[in-house]
Amino acid sequence: MTTPSIKLTHSPAVSAPLELDPQQAKAVSHRGTPLLIAGGPGTGKTSVLIEAAVARINSGQDPDSILMLTYGRQRASEMRDAVALRTTSTAHEPLARTFHSLAYSILKMNTGEAYHEPILLSGPEQENFIEQLLQGDVTDGYRQWPTDLHDGEDKKGNPLLTQGFIRELRDLIMRANERGITPEQLAERGKEVGEKYWAPAADFWSRYKQVMAIREDAAGDAKMRIDPSELISITIAHLISNEPLRAQLQARFKTIIVDE
Repeated sequence: MTTPSIKLTHSPAVSAPLELDPQQAKAVSHRGTPLLIAGGPGTGKTSVLIEAAVARINSGQDPDSILMLTYGRQRASEMRDAVALRTTSTAHEPLARTFHSLAYSILKMNTGEAYHEPILLSGPEQENFIEQLLQGDVTDGYRQWPTDLHDGEDKKGNPLLTQGFIRELRDLIMRANERGITPEQLAERGKEVGEKYWAPAADFWSRYKQVMAIREDAAGDAKMRIDPSELISITIAHLISNEPLRAQLQARFKTIIVDE
């Protein structure tokens, strides 16, 4: 079965509540099966999703059974406010969330003996940890990094330890993590495209993960320290291996609305 779709065309901006054109009204009234809404900028996609949520709540659906997902905190806040202003029902959970906010809340759901309290590492914490490992590379004379990263280390300090390089290395690891790329795949892709920094960065990333795991085991406090870029993939793996939790969430959310 293919997912039906509705394509919106550009129309003049209107104030809330939205005066629906036929295509928008069809999208708002759709029930029972997945629906893809397509349209360019300014065609009212987000407004239609808000109208769809409002219509369901005003017809009696429990707002806690509706989940609206978007990418940014500001957009999530705007969507929550837009729905709240148009309905009188009370939601006990945030109606609109970012993907990362939902993932973190899922990991915080205590599901029994296997539960480990998740702690998100902040950006400064990650950078400090990366700097410590790079300092170890310098001290140990590690020479897998390209030679230009060692040039001038006797004059102005080692380029590996500059804040700019540390942040770029963290950003590379985060972007690869978000795309489900492993250190091994990053090294291989570096060879394919002739990117000389990716293989040593992948090797560093592998050591980063190993040391992080050792530190977590040594802490012995039943807390799971998570790199923010791994949050989505860890949550997906958690749901795949935890059928009761998956069933609980599936039973809770009757309508899932995704804004791009």
